[in-house]
Amino acid sequence: MAATERSGVLRANYRDPALVFAELARNKTVWEAGLKGWNEMRSALVENWKAEARVDEARGLVVAQGTKWFGQPDAPVLGRLERITDEQELRRLALRLLDVENWGGLLER
Repeated sequence: MAATERSGVLRANYRDPALVFAELARNKTVWEAGLKGWNEMRSALVENWKAEARVDEARGLVVAQGTKWFGQPDAPVLGRLERITDEQELRRLALRLLDVENWGGLLER
């Protein structure tokens, strides 16, 4: 089915999940050979997963460093941090940790 697809975007979208399942089945090497040349375009789905992972990583950094400086965050602080979905904003908060005295000061606007 994927081989007959004319859209490069859709082929890329088929390629990445196929590689995920191939890796789980321990057949990734065989699949990579068969899918060679299919990666000229990036999969929007996989790029979205990567972006979400970067946001989660940045949020984890803020929580870990903030916990070291200020102690364990309470539920409202964690809720506010969870609602931040911009990676760069979370990275700015990670740097701002050095300039504030508590979780409230970190999250002030």
